[in-house]
Amino acid sequence: MATTATASVTPDQLEANRQLAYRFYDQLWNKGNYDAAPELLHPDHFDHSMPIPGLSQGRDGVLDLMRTFRAAFPDLFMSVDMVIAQDDLVGEVLTLRGTHTGSFLGIPATGKPVEIRSVNVCRIEDGLVRERWGASDDLGLLQQLGILPAPGTRGWTASLKAAGAQVRIRKHRATITGAIAAVGAGLLALVVRRRSDRS
Repeated sequence: MATTATASVTPDQLEANRQLAYRFYDQLWNKGNYDAAPELLHPDHFDHSMPIPGLSQGRDGVLDLMRTFRAAFPDLFMSVDMVIAQDDLVGEVLTLRGTHTGSFLGIPATGKPVEIRSVNVCRIEDGLVRERWGASDDLGLLQQLGILPAPGTRGWTASLKAAGAQVRIRKHRATITGAIAAVGAGLLALVVRRRSDRS
């Protein structure tokens, strides 16, 4: 799907785009109010980074994604940690928290709490989320669920040795948070640059 450059937007439109991002996560992810989808999601929504293979594109695919997560993590809450708006793009830094009490992609319920950071860039068209690019900590999710060993554990060391790798890992929350914010800023800059190259 190719994006098209648009005229610059007014400060009021930028604020409306920012508020759309907050409503999107509040209504659809946090409250499971899927009836609000026509007011938030474009019917031809395209996700460039669909996190679950096999889901369809469009509004229905996004709702299927949300239902999949909410079935596995019924207490799911998506906090919007940062929102940046530029032209018709909105960048978001998010934290998903929940407890794994239902099956998730074939992984039986573990009862474990999870916290996953992600960065998204969405393009707004006609007041609706039309496209999304994103990255999330899928490896961290699998580690928190106990599917993969966590860094620094015996299982992690054994996995690295089995793969013939030697890795040092330092866990610093501020560094990780800074890296996620930097990735988000870089992703937003990349999308803007690619769009300006096309115009």
